[in-house]
Amino acid sequence: MVVFPDHGPVTTQEAGKPSKGKADVLEEDGSILLVVMWWLVILSIMALALFAAVRPRLMLAGRLSENAELHYLGRAALAAAMTAVAADETSGFDALNDNWAASVEAFRDIEVGEKKVSVGYLQAGEASFGGATPGPELRYGLTDEESRININRASADVLQRLFELAADLSSLEAAPLAAAVIDWRDADDQPGENGAENSYYHGLSPAYSCGNRRFQVSEELLLVKGMTAAAYAGVEPYITLWGAGAVNLNTATPMVLQCIGLDAGLAAALWSYRAGPDGRSGTGDDRAFETTRAVKEAVERQGLWGGDAGALQEALNSHRITVRSDNFRAHILRELDNRAPAVHITIVFSRNGVVRLWRER
Repeated sequence: MVVFPDHGPVTTQEAGKPSKGKADVLEEDGSILLVVMWWLVILSIMALALFAAVRPRLMLAGRLSENAELHYLGRAALAAAMTAVAADETSGFDALNDNWAASVEAFRDIEVGEKKVSVGYLQAGEASFGGATPGPELRYGLTDEESRININRASADVLQRLFELAADLSSLEAAPLAAAVIDWRDADDQPGENGAENSYYHGLSPAYSCGNRRFQVSEELLLVKGMTAAAYAGVEPYITLWGAGAVNLNTATPMVLQCIGLDAGLAAALWSYRAGPDGRSGTGDDRAFETTRAVKEAVERQGLWGGDAGALQEALNSHRITVRSDNFRAHILRELDNRAPAVHITIVFSRNGVVRLWRER
């Protein structure tokens, strides 16, 4: 019997194929890893490109959702504001201690589902006429449009004083600016003395036309000849586009009272009298003028004339003074990310429920 030696299993080399060394195996593994890495890079680039394309749409969708939510919060706050005005018990006159002007209960943290929104404003600086100036104070309530100068109705002399006092312009600058405002809002194209009509505005670069109609938004003032950004910033807190044009003596600041013709002494005395013993407007001890006739009587009784006794009578005779308000401003406040409340919507509405302005920030 023939016995064959056992050579074990046949190897690749024995089959005529060359074997791979360690270097060959490492080289092959490295090539695979390189390919994988390149694919990862390519996929990452594709993912970044896709994200870059989708991100604006996601942001837009989020912004639209946030705006829609804010809009409905604003509508809820407006409903609360209109309710407060309708519930006003002193319908013959309006003052800063009425509930529509100062009510934490009515205007702070108005709940809308799981959200909260407030209506308020910063009150600051008035006390400078009566002594030390306090810091800004957040108050919950509405402000009165009739406490402002209506630039659609104000006379040239009132506008000139507004630009001199609030914008710190000289009389040589304020007078032609007031005339240009009058020309902008009137219907004709004939410039008044020191005014401006299309003949001026068409010569500008870029050229544009004179309004020749009432101002639609307060920022339109920036288009008027002679108006600067600094001057506009100075007058903006004191102007409105709505109302009959008379200023509510119960709510106007001393600055506005001076603009309608009262001297600084009388304006300060009226503010102090109106604020009551505590010297702060919008509190329970405020004094209010219930009729325009009562204004002169109270001034005479209290000896508040100041330096010019005739200025108040002239303001009364020219119907620049009232004691009642028909238009109100609501600043809708919302706290985001545990920060201090900020104004997100400004609404102006009339006593009978007509929305004059709705501006979302």
